[in-house]
Amino acid sequence: MMENMDTEKIASGLPPAEVRRGRRISPVWLLPFIAALIGGWLTYKGVVEAPVKVSIHFDSAAGIEAGKTRVQYRGIALGKVAAVALSEDLMSVDVTVEFDRSAEPLLRKNTVFWLVTPQVNVTEITGLETILTGQYITLRPGDGEPTRSFTALSAPPAIAAEAPGLHLTLVAEELPSVQQGSPVFYRKLAVGTVQGYDLAADKNHFEIRVHIEPAYGWSGRDPGSGTRAAFI
Repeated sequence: MMENMDTEKIASGLPPAEVRRGRRISPVWLLPFIAALIGGWLTYKGVVEAPVKVSIHFDSAAGIEAGKTRVQYRGIALGKVAAVALSEDLMSVDVTVEFDRSAEPLLRKNTVFWLVTPQVNVTEITGLETILTGQYITLRPGDGEPTRSFTALSAPPAIAAEAPGLHLTLVAEELPSVQQGSPVFYRKLAVGTVQGYDLAADKNHFEIRVHIEPAYGWSGRDPGSGTRAAFI
C-alpha cells in the first residue's frame, strides 16, 4: 500500500507527457525513386519506338545513299537507308534500312522491294518525281512469315495474276519496241501495261504478257491466252 502511495507522489511531480509525431520522409529521399521511374519509362519508350532494321540485297548501290534514300509506299515514307556495304562475296551490296514501327506488318517473306528510277520508253517517261526528290525504294506487300532479310528486284514486278483486270498473252512474230511497263493503247487511250515478254518455246515468235485495267476489260468472256496481236 505504501509503495502505491509513493509511486503516486512521484508521478504527480513529473511534467505532463508530450506527444510528438514521427518525422516525415524527406522529399530528398523520393528523388532516386522518381529518377528510376523516369529512366524505366524512357527505356521502355526507346524499345517500343526503336526502328526496325532490315537488310535488303541489291545488285548495285547506284542511286542509293545512306542517310538520304527513303523507302516509300503509296507516297508515305516508311523508312530510310542507314548503311550501304559490299556483300561478303564482293559481287553485290547489302543495304540496311531502318523502318518505322508502323511498317512492321509489311515486312513479310513475299514482300518485294525495288528501286524507283526514271524510265524512258517510246511513249512515256516514268519516275520523273525522282529528279526532284531523289531515287527511292518502294515495295509491294506480300504474305508469309515475318522476316528481316530481302533480295530486291532489278525492275518493278509484274502485276500479280490474281489482280483484278484482264491478263493476256499476246503473240508477235517480231518483238516490238516495248518493255516492261510500256502502255497498251486502244484508240489512243491507255488501257493497260506490258508486264513482260519471252521468246516462245518454238523460237519462232514472241509471247508478250499484258494486263488490261478492270475498267477496260472485256465483259462476259475472256479472249484467253495466245491472242495474236499487231503492234504499231
